[in-house]
Amino acid sequence: MRFNHPVFVVSLVVLGLLSLAMPEGGYADDHLNAVRKAAEQGDAKAQFELGKLFKNGQGVPMDQNEAIKWYRKAAAQGLTPAKEALDALNRQSTGKSAGPSCGDKAHTCLVACDKTKPKDSDCKSQCYQAKFTCEGR
Repeated sequence: MRFNHPVFVVSLVVLGLLSLAMPEGGYADDHLNAVRKAAEQGDAKAQFELGKLFKNGQGVPMDQNEAIKWYRKAAAQGLTPAKEALDALNRQSTGKSAGPSCGDKAHTCLVACDKTKPKDSDCKSQCYQAKFTCEGR
């Protein structure tokens, strides 16, 4: 079978020229640079994505500490998948789930107070006391 169809030959030439023009790493490097830049500027989804790249060693050296750093930044902005990724890493290393944070528990408590007893300051005080106890204060 011979591949001498003009479209095939032109396609091979174009692909060859593109590969010469593309910097090493090409699209992967461009993607990594864009994700890193957005993450450093505070984009929670980009921070989560960068954490995944470090966790899996995709385009960067595998580094669990860097993954955790970026997952924490994204989780601090409320990104649920980042919280779940941190919890999964915690379970992986300790065998235990981290569960909801003290702040999450306090927020849930305060929302419940607002719904059931909006003018009851004791209810809210109990929420804050529980948060401080949870945090070891």
